[in-house]
Amino acid sequence: MDYDNNIQKPNQKEAFLQKQNKSEDITAEINSISTMNSTVKLSRERFGMFLALIATFFLSLNCFYAKVILKTYPDDFDSIEFLFMRGLSIIIYGLFQTFYSKQKILKISELPLRFWFLIRANSNFFYNAFSISALWYLRASTVQIIILLSPLLVLVLSYFFLKEPLYWRYLIGGIMCIGGSVIIILNENKMKKNNSTGEEENKENDNNSNHFGVLLGVVLCCISIFFYAIINITSKILASHRVSLNNQMIYIGLMNIMYSFIYILIKRKICLKIGYIMMCILHGLFFYLYYICYNRALQLAQVNKIVIITYLQIVFVFLLANIFLGESIYDTDILGTILMMSYMIYNVLNPIKIHTNTANQKSEITRKLSHYSMAEFSYTEEEKKMN
Repeated sequence: MDYDNNIQKPNQKEAFLQKQNKSEDITAEINSISTMNSTVKLSRERFGMFLALIATFFLSLNCFYAKVILKTYPDDFDSIEFLFMRGLSIIIYGLFQTFYSKQKILKISELPLRFWFLIRANSNFFYNAFSISALWYLRASTVQIIILLSPLLVLVLSYFFLKEPLYWRYLIGGIMCIGGSVIIILNENKMKKNNSTGEEENKENDNNSNHFGVLLGVVLCCISIFFYAIINITSKILASHRVSLNNQMIYIGLMNIMYSFIYILIKRKICLKIGYIMMCILHGLFFYLYYICYNRALQLAQVNKIVIITYLQIVFVFLLANIFLGESIYDTDILGTILMMSYMIYNVLNPIKIHTNTANQKSEITRKLSHYSMAEFSYTEEEKKMN
């Protein structure tokens, strides 16, 4: 009997050691997988940030390239006709992407959140109509700067529609952003004076017309901000229900065409120059590429990092307008931009902390390790004594 016990104990110890080695091997494998997942996640995030940078460049082309078309065809350019051509191109790209991804084109009766869907599509038309019309009176960079004030209105609308809280830091940030934009807007008169020519007696009339043009341009931008804020709110609502982006693009194009076509019928005139049409279609392509790159970037990288990158659109617009359109960049432009961007970047890097009960939640790997240690690789009391 003692002889049998002496044989059994080494066998039990050997089995225990084998089980312990197996546990260590699987733990090492899990750690290896964890490291590999971290590396893949890092590379995905870098690629996402790269896509966000490309999306920001395409976004900066929205005002800049529209200004290029205006400068190239000053006698033919009409912001509503422009949106008609642009709408056609957006539908073409949307249909191509929909068929390529094998998605279904939804009828109006099949649309989820139909009210918000149509509000989003309509707001896109009016936002572009007013912002592009402002390019007649303001620099492309100034229009882009004023449009960046839209987050202030988004905060207010989010409070009413999405029940998101408001904080005092938003008021301080609003004052900084509005102050920065006012500094930049005041430079418009410098630009007009530098470009003005004529006799002394006409300068007073020119100054009055310049002031009125700048004021009109600012009013058009402020109206466009309202619709841009609605676009942001409705986009949040649609994104929370995972509404197809391609269907959104198709209906945006349809709304652009519908309203523009009514305007063209009333006006009974449309520019059919090939170069003009091709430039308008290219503008629609830039818009669609921005949405594709931006939404893909949101899937790969953290939102706070992407938002900071999108603020580079100000830099892109200033540089592009200066190089290709000859728009001046003043020291106060830089000051106003720094004033606006400093708060925006600070707000992204230091978000307001909302207390939640997520402190006790574990990561997936931690949960698996806990599961393994408590179940499959747990030692019995006898094995612990032998160890």
